[in-house]
Amino acid sequence: MSKLLLGLVVVASGCTTVASTVPRNQKSIPDDSGIVLGRLGFVAKKKIALQNFRLAAVQVPDGARYWIHALPGGDAEEAGSFFVSLPPGHYRLTEWLASAPEGEWAGEDAGLAIEVLSGQAVCVGAMYMHARERQRFRLEEAQEPPTVVRDECEVLGEILRQRSPSLSRGALVKVAQPVSRRRS
Repeated sequence: MSKLLLGLVVVASGCTTVASTVPRNQKSIPDDSGIVLGRLGFVAKKKIALQNFRLAAVQVPDGARYWIHALPGGDAEEAGSFFVSLPPGHYRLTEWLASAPEGEWAGEDAGLAIEVLSGQAVCVGAMYMHARERQRFRLEEAQEPPTVVRDECEVLGEILRQRSPSLSRGALVKVAQPVSRRRS
């Protein structure tokens, strides 16, 4: 029985990959991937100093799953931003998890879709989730409020140019699009 459980854990963990962060001073974008830049944050009355914020991007239709990690809340301009490489294709932005000294928050589906283009940088905008306390178990299915998407691509593109001047071409703006949420 324990071998079966271990096998399931290995299979489940093998299905998720952390998206590669674009290194500083990257010279070019490989033809077999694209760069995705954006920002994660909260719709909240007070600023939350996040230590960790991650979002799952699930490739459609094959289901490959990549975790996008946002930069922690240190530098005010870069806080919550991400610059990652992903294989080209369409993605659903689903599960997310955030933590700060005052607690943890999570959601099952961001309700957004993005497209990654081969050899190009794509800005998906700033995605602001509604802060809901993370719950281990839910007795009833609660409807999550929709993610707020803002076009902050000019600022994010400038941050990318400062990080990697060789990638000075403007990022193609394709702001994350709302999609219907899963029912499970």
